Amino acid sequence: MSTPTQVRFPLRAMLRTALAVILALGIVVPLAVEIILDEWAKAAPVPEGARAWLLGSSAAIVAVSSALTRVMAIPTVNAWLGRVGMSATPSTTPAVDPPAPLPPADPIVSSEGVTYSSDTKADAAHYDPKHDRD
Repeated sequence: MSTPTQVRFPLRAMLRTALAVILALGIVVPLAVEIILDEWAKAAPVPEGARAWLLGSSAAIVAVSSALTRVMAIPTVNAWLGRVGMSATPSTTPAVDPPAPLPPADPIVSSEGVTYSSDTKADAAHYDPKHDRD
């Protein structure tokens, strides 16, 4: 089994996580900050640095998630995560049920009313396609 790309390229995994979190926070945080500040203003005066504090906490979330991604890409940590089923490499046995068997095919009926089952070679030997033409 080959080494997962998160372990082979830990910086890339960290940067991808940081980008994903920044994009998610870039969409959610501005809306959340406005809602928080509006509700806060209804209850009490909003301190001067409240907006900066909320945006700073978002930056801290990005930094912590990036650091955790980098730590999880360390081979020893990845091996430990594999013991609890959370490694970067999926298990060799897929957790998917096998596909259900196909239902039997409908029989073939010629224009003369002769029925041929699709799973019987003896019936197929008697089939003549010219009988299906009008």
